Amino acid sequence: EELDLRQAVLDLIESCSTQASGLSLSEVCRDKVVDQACTALLPLEVPLRTWLECRVGGEVEVSRDERGGFAVRMRLSEADSAMPREEARERFFAELPEDRFTADEERLRSSLLDFLDAWRGREQPTLSHAGGDSQVRRNRALVLPKGV
Repeated sequence: EELDLRQAVLDLIESCSTQASGLSLSEVCRDKVVDQACTALLPLEVPLRTWLECRVGGEVEVSRDERGGFAVRMRLSEADSAMPREEARERFFAELPEDRFTADEERLRSSLLDFLDAWRGREQPTLSHAGGDSQVRRNRALVLPKGV
């Protein structure tokens, strides 16, 4: 459950990565996948902000924004700041085998197909829906490095 909440927050931040200032904490709390993971893990007396600071503070930064609210953003590592995002993507894809999937890619593919087989929603499934599936999130984290 803790890994699910961590991954939901990281996925949300990455999906909105064009916002240099990060996301407001209230936006993060309103996200359906994050809210479900919070409900499953956190007692009512533990706010998401406290959990983020204590449990994923090395990856996620929570700080005051210009309006006095809280903003959530990825913490930049030395490697992230030294290598532009596009260069990291190019390197990632260049290192993949050309004629087959890696074992982790096979697991991600399988979890996506399982998700699609089990889908019972009224609308067509989207990547956001798939990102709400814990197996898809876990396998995605194994395959795709941050920023790719």
